[in-house]
Amino acid sequence: MYSTVTNIPPYIWTGIFKLLQILGIGLILGLFASRYQKRKEVEIKVKGNLLLKRLEALEKVNHLNNEIFHKIAPSAYVQVSYLSLLERFSFPIDELEYAFFCDSEAAFDDYYKRLGRLISNERIFFDYDIDRRLSEYQNYLTEIKVILDAYCDVVQNGISDKINIVYKFFGVIFQQDFNRFHALIDQSIAKKMRKISLAYKDQYFKRASNKIHYKLSMQCEKHLNTKNLKGKISQKIYYNYVYSNYGNSVLIRNIQNALLILMYFYYSDRYTIEQFDNLPEEERTNLIKSFHAQYMMNYHA
Repeated sequence: MYSTVTNIPPYIWTGIFKLLQILGIGLILGLFASRYQKRKEVEIKVKGNLLLKRLEALEKVNHLNNEIFHKIAPSAYVQVSYLSLLERFSFPIDELEYAFFCDSEAAFDDYYKRLGRLISNERIFFDYDIDRRLSEYQNYLTEIKVILDAYCDVVQNGISDKINIVYKFFGVIFQQDFNRFHALIDQSIAKKMRKISLAYKDQYFKRASNKIHYKLSMQCEKHLNTKNLKGKISQKIYYNYVYSNYGNSVLIRNIQNALLILMYFYYSDRYTIEQFDNLPEEERTNLIKSFHAQYMMNYHA
């Protein structure tokens, strides 16, 4: 046996060693390729699930956003009182319709809570642009909610008709703002769907721009109520540039008128608008002061 092995020519040994070398290298490469392939399969599966979650999140945003255009028109009887208030305060209203979630206090609170849950649960799947738009929309609804919650607390015994009619009216006068937010959010969704990807780009310049935008708004707000040149410039910047994302918001421009409207509705069971305006000055002043004091006690910004 030993002699047989030793008598094998050298070129055969050379061939055997080369074959073993090739088989060894092939085995190592095969193991590496197999492990790499399995890892890529897992990675593709994870990325696919992540992409699916992002698409589902966008679908939920789109569904909630479209509720803005589920509109209701107030009854003909109510429209008469609405028109008198709209003419008095010159609100820019195109049509007497409001989103269905402004039909009552319960409907508005339900919509507000659903928006909050959506942002909280799905934010991890949003890109910067959609997250920003939804946060702005949530902040806007919060401003309205704070105003109306204070009014609801002022109304004694929680008279639902007296409360719900205010929600309907606010829905009418702020529908223009809702439409603006719908357009902004819808545009963000459309951009993302046209270029759907697993990785989101870093929005460094957008974040820097929004940070400057925020600081500028804080500076302008300090001088909005001043009557000098600085106040006038601050108002122009604030309403026409800083709040451009609100579409020159009807709420921001008419916050004082909105509070006056709440007062008229509060006394609507005792006076019409004309009767209230024709009251003796001292009595009217006392009523205004009384409502203002109660309202500010319940206003929690």
